[in-house]
Amino acid sequence: SINSAALAQIMNKNYASAAVTLKYVKNPDAITEYLKTVLSARMGNLDDARETLAKALTADPALQRYADNDLELIKLK
Repeated sequence: SINSAALAQIMNKNYASAAVTLKYVKNPDAITEYLKTVLSARMGNLDDARETLAKALTADPALQRYADNDLELIKLK
C-alpha cells in the first residue's frame, strides 16, 4: 500500500520522498495522517505534527493508545 511505501521511506530517512508520497495519497486515512505526524516530528516540524496527529486521532481515536507510547512523538508532549 502507499502507506507502507511512505513508512519505508521514513524509516530509511528519505523524508523528501516520504513527504511527496504522503502528499499524493488519494484517500488519506488515519494511518496516513499518523505517518505525516511521524514525518513532521522527525523533521522538527512540531506544529505540523500536532495538527496531523489531531487529524489522525479524529479519524481513529484508537490510535491514541499508540501515540501515547510512540517515542517518535515524545517531542510533542
